[in-house]
Amino acid sequence: MHYLKLKKERQHQRFRRSNEQFHYQDISDYDDCEFVANITIGNEETHFKVVLDTGSANLWVPEISCLKNDRRRKRSLLPYPYNECPDYCISSAITLSACIMLCPVDCCKFAKHDPSPKSKPNFDSDSTSACVTKNKFDPYRSLTFKKIPRSFSVSYGTGDCSGYYGVDTVRMGDIGIQDRLTIPNTYFGLATHVGDFFATDPVDGIFGLSLQSQQGVPTPLVHAAQIGVLKPEPIFTIYLQGLGQMGYKDRAGRFTYGGLDEEHCDPVETWVALTSTRFWQFQIHEVKFGEVNVKDMWETISDSGTSFVLGPQGVTDEIAKQIGAVFDPLLENYYFPCEKEFDGLDITIGSHKYHITRRNLMIKDHKGRCALAICPKGAGFGPTWVLGIPFLKEYCNVHDIGKKLLGFARVKTF
Repeated sequence: MHYLKLKKERQHQRFRRSNEQFHYQDISDYDDCEFVANITIGNEETHFKVVLDTGSANLWVPEISCLKNDRRRKRSLLPYPYNECPDYCISSAITLSACIMLCPVDCCKFAKHDPSPKSKPNFDSDSTSACVTKNKFDPYRSLTFKKIPRSFSVSYGTGDCSGYYGVDTVRMGDIGIQDRLTIPNTYFGLATHVGDFFATDPVDGIFGLSLQSQQGVPTPLVHAAQIGVLKPEPIFTIYLQGLGQMGYKDRAGRFTYGGLDEEHCDPVETWVALTSTRFWQFQIHEVKFGEVNVKDMWETISDSGTSFVLGPQGVTDEIAKQIGAVFDPLLENYYFPCEKEFDGLDITIGSHKYHITRRNLMIKDHKGRCALAICPKGAGFGPTWVLGIPFLKEYCNVHDIGKKLLGFARVKTF
C-alpha cells in the first residue's frame, strides 16, 4: 500500500506544474458525436473549425481554388458534349443566337430560350461544391506561407480530398485568446478538391493528431514537441464532456497541451506502451457486455475522430442481441428501444478494467430513435477495435509523444 501511494504521488508530481505553463483549448460539439476546435493559419490568421482527430495524421483545410476545381472536376465527369464545351458556351448568361454564332452547335442545347431550361446543368453555381460553405486558405495573403513542391491526398471511408502541401504558422484557438499554443513552420495540406461527403459536415477540415503520417511529413503536435513549443512536457490530454444532447454545444470538452488536465481528470490509472508508432495503438484483452464475454489479444486504437466504439461484427452482433437492437444496413447502426436498460461495456487493458456506461453508449438521433454507440468495424487492414468518443467521455486520454505511451485517467464527476 505504501509503495502504491508513493508511486501515485510521484506520478502526480510529474504533472504538478503551474497551470500557466500549459496551453488550454476548450472545444465544441455537434450532436454529441463530433468534437471540434478553432485554429488559425498564417500571419493574417485565417480561421478554421477542425476535427481534432487522433485517428489520422494530416492537418488539411480547403484552399481558395477549391470551388473552381470542384466545379471543373464535376463537369469532366459529364457525357459529351458538355464536358468539352468552353465555359462561355454553357454559361447561363449566353443567348441562343450568340451560342450558335460562337460555339459548337451541340453546346447550345441549353442556351437561353431553350424550351426546357430546367434540364440545363448549372455550371455557374458553386452550390454543388463541398467547399461552398467552408472557410478557405488563400496562400497569397499570408506572408509566412511557403509552398512545398509535393502533392497531398488523403482518403477516408466516405470520400477523399487532395491538393498540395504548404508550411505556415498554426495557432490553436481563436484570435484574441491569450496564451495560445503557436506552432511555426507546420506542414498542412491545402485541399483543392474535397469529396462530396464533406459538404454537409459543419467543419472546415481535419487536424490529425496521430504520431506518423504515411506521406512522410511531420504531424502538427509531433512537430511542436520536436521544436520545443509543446511544453513543459511533450504531452497532450483529451477531456470530453458527454452532454447527451443533439445540436451544437459550446465548451463540450478541453484539450490540454503540455500536461495533464487536473481540473477535469483524475490521476492516470495506467500507462500502456504503444504497439504501433503510427497510431495511438495498444492491445485490449477482454470485452464484456451482458452475457457476452470474449477474450483475445486485439490491436486497438483510441480515436477522437470516431463517434462510436467499433469492433468485429461477430462480437458486435452478439452485443446487439443482448438488448434487442436491430441493425440498419443503410445507416450501419444498431437501433434499440430507448427504454431498454443495460449495464454497459467493460474493456480490459492490461490488468485494468475500463467501464463505458449506458449513458455514453446511447445516441438519440433527430427522429427520437436510439442508436447503440457500438458498431461493426468492417473488413480490411488495421486494428480490430476502435475506441472512439464513448470511451473518451469516460476516461481522459493522456498522450505522451516523447515516450510513446498512452495513459487513461477517469473523468472527474462534479
